[in-house]
Amino acid sequence: MKEDGLQKMLRVTVYASLLIQILTGVLDVYVLYLPSVNSSLAILKKLLGVEIAVQVVEGIFYGWFASSFEHVENVTPSRYYDWAITTPSMLFTLCIYLDFLNQRNAQAKSKKTYHTLVESFQKNRAIIIPVLLLNWMMLFFGYLGEMKVLPTTWSVGLGFIPFVLYFAMIYQQYAKYTVTGQTLFWSFSVIWALYGIAALMSYYVKNIAYNVLDLFAKNFFGLFLAYVIYQEYKLMV
Repeated sequence: MKEDGLQKMLRVTVYASLLIQILTGVLDVYVLYLPSVNSSLAILKKLLGVEIAVQVVEGIFYGWFASSFEHVENVTPSRYYDWAITTPSMLFTLCIYLDFLNQRNAQAKSKKTYHTLVESFQKNRAIIIPVLLLNWMMLFFGYLGEMKVLPTTWSVGLGFIPFVLYFAMIYQQYAKYTVTGQTLFWSFSVIWALYGIAALMSYYVKNIAYNVLDLFAKNFFGLFLAYVIYQEYKLMV
């Protein structure tokens, strides 16, 4: 495809992304304000609140992106400012939700449940902190590639090392114990791995791919949590 066609497609995916973000955001906010009829809903709604914050950051970036077509030649490095905030937030919610599932499936082993994000973080910080540090290391290598400090192939290859390490930690600590956990794990890890493949492509193809991947990576878990909360709410009322 010619460059003009790719540029047009990039613009279309940006505006489509903004529209879908607004629609999913409205749905998530609606579910967030449903009454918390039990303690399970309370922690799930707090996680949904984090995911809504992720969507807000995503929306700010894409709003800026949509207004910057005419005067920004290379938008890719700016994505890393978004990702430095949103990816650790998503990993945090993933870890806490998977731990929540494991607690629910092993009630006899744990008499205490964790109803605040602070308590959940304190319980899981030995895993969450290394996961977040490895995630930022992955982003750092990617950023070095975008800034031409490292060759792209080197930055992607080096970035996959912490990527594999922290997803392996998540699987061993949380995901392997439930079918839902394994499904979420593979959904996250495969979608996120595709970012590394996209990084090897040309500018327009890469950013079109990033726009599409962002739609799934930054919205599907929020929608999933909203669905889980709504189903729990219907059972309780």
